[in-house]
Amino acid sequence: MIWTIIEKRKKVKRSAEVVHRGLLNDGIVVSLFSVKRTLDRWELLNKRSPLKPAPAAREAATPKPKPTQTLHTAYQPLLSRLIAYSRV
Repeated sequence: MIWTIIEKRKKVKRSAEVVHRGLLNDGIVVSLFSVKRTLDRWELLNKRSPLKPAPAAREAATPKPKPTQTLHTAYQPLLSRLIAYSRV
């Protein structure tokens, strides 16, 4: 049974859920947890860090840079006040 799970994983090169569904389609009844446990024991699963956010969440969390013109227009009154203050 274990070798069947391992061979199926190496053949399809996909997740435990896909391996489980493929085994069920082949007529081999095994629980999803058993497939995950077996693949984890043989180190055939890629681990994800629980501390890292998902790729989509990581992209949404990074701020997008503002256009340069917006920054210049935002600091324009401040710059004119600083220049006037330094001349006096």
